[in-house]
Amino acid sequence: TVLSYLSQAAWSYSTSPMAVEHWERPAPTFASLWPAGGYRRRQNFFRWLGTRVRAGDAIPGEASFEGVSINTLCKRSRGGFTLLLFEGNADDNSELARFVGDVKILSQDELRRLGQELTMEPDNTGHVAGICQVLVFPAGHEAEKMFGVKGQCLFLLRPDHHVAL
Repeated sequence: TVLSYLSQAAWSYSTSPMAVEHWERPAPTFASLWPAGGYRRRQNFFRWLGTRVRAGDAIPGEASFEGVSINTLCKRSRGGFTLLLFEGNADDNSELARFVGDVKILSQDELRRLGQELTMEPDNTGHVAGICQVLVFPAGHEAEKMFGVKGQCLFLLRPDHHVAL
């Protein structure tokens, strides 16, 4: 019903132990700390104060992929998770690769292949017990702003339309 959907959409699990965020820390080098805290400080300010979707938040209602609402696509996920892979801004990706060790920035094609590898097939009842679908967003897509994306990243969406991580 509409009421049950609205009650779920307005709810946030951001303080729940089920909502997890991981931000890769840069190695503590002069370049990553200077000037005035450098990359890590900017990263922390964005994490704490930036306008973005956080783990536990509901999916932004206006977000879409290829003209279809992400909420609608999640309803088609057969009980599984939806993985959003964002290519990210080239400048932010470059900075990420420069300051964070062992990071490989993937192309759109590589992100699609990764998504195909992570996607699970439904069981004999049609239910998917893992990632059901993967959506790859190119750099500059309108969803980047709605989710608060800068560099390459992912969002795992739960079947209840909230961000898991």
